[in-house]
Amino acid sequence: MSLLLAMAWRNVGRNRRRTAINLSAIAFATLTMITISAIQSGSYGQMIDGAVRMQSGHLQVQAEGYLKDNDIALSVPHLEQVYAVVDRQPGVVGATGRISTGILVAKAEESFAAVVIGTDAVRERNTSNWPALVREGSFLDPADATGALLGGKLARTLAAKPGDELVILGQAANGSMAAAKIRVRGIIETGSPEIDRSAIIMNLAPLQEIMAMTDRVSSVVVLLAGYQLVSGTQAALERQLRSVSPNLSVVSWKQLNPGVAQGIEMDNFSGKILVFILVLVVAFGILNTFLMGVIERYREFGVMLAIGVKPATCAGTVLTESQILTAGGFLAGLAVAAAINGYLGIHGIPLSSAKEIYEQYGLTGSIYPVLTIGTAFRVFLQVWFVTTLAALYPSARIMRFRPVDALRSV
Repeated sequence: MSLLLAMAWRNVGRNRRRTAINLSAIAFATLTMITISAIQSGSYGQMIDGAVRMQSGHLQVQAEGYLKDNDIALSVPHLEQVYAVVDRQPGVVGATGRISTGILVAKAEESFAAVVIGTDAVRERNTSNWPALVREGSFLDPADATGALLGGKLARTLAAKPGDELVILGQAANGSMAAAKIRVRGIIETGSPEIDRSAIIMNLAPLQEIMAMTDRVSSVVVLLAGYQLVSGTQAALERQLRSVSPNLSVVSWKQLNPGVAQGIEMDNFSGKILVFILVLVVAFGILNTFLMGVIERYREFGVMLAIGVKPATCAGTVLTESQILTAGGFLAGLAVAAAINGYLGIHGIPLSSAKEIYEQYGLTGSIYPVLTIGTAFRVFLQVWFVTTLAALYPSARIMRFRPVDALRSV
């Protein structure tokens, strides 16, 4: 084995130009693949974070069937017990119960269909970015029982401003009529058409009383430290919440935001196609240089075979060379990629054309690549597979060499 490695090392250093070309190709492929993956990972994280902080959370505790029917009668009971289970779960950043139901809102002689959302003003600050998106007035105050936020488009439709009084009218969970006067406390602009066009956000406790839902909510929105924790936390919550109520379910952001999930899947697929094309180009380049190297060394291999060296040993030399080149090229590419993505991970890739739009809704105007050990390992396996595969054909040709033909080829 040591002799095989020594021979391969000598052959790698013999034609330095060819070696440099192969190393550069592998390093470039590694650099590109890692950078693309890191940028995708960073942008997906920001997309998910923006979506879940806007409204849905990473997870929601709901009554079974609520996601499909959106029926106010399907509610989460024993809110404080649910909080106790959720709050002690590792990775949970914030959780708040919400009531969401359709109502009519009226100002003077005008009335419009809207959605009223009740939330815990204190808990909401750790669960969403709503407090930062209030453009006029101020966010909810737990002591203000009648104060409410209006979506920007709804406020313009109603010609309402902070301080105005509105009337809301709907149906309570028990089927009775629900009506109340509210006062506009602030105007919120989230960038979400659903909220801006029709939402009225008010404190949870008064809405529970109006809707006959004491100690009950439509859902409990859960924000995690990262979307990577969703799967494990979802399973743990489903198991632990059975002791509170057997009819509770935990749904993930993918079910709550199918459009975002599908957009990420499509972008990820296009990224895989780009990486596949890059790998294919590199593979043919490496195959060409390996094959040329074997052809140039016909006589050398012929002599080795003639003196009794096994064909498998000769082929093993070429495969060992490919492993040395793979290791060297990958490490070089990884070092450059780590430096580049480390810098961009701190300073970001500015999106100057969309910066103002992003920042308006509480998001950053830059993409911050995220490079993980898992990404680097996955790229290494891909590069290793391609270079090894590219070396197999030249190695197979050596296995079919006849010493006499090889010696005559010069």
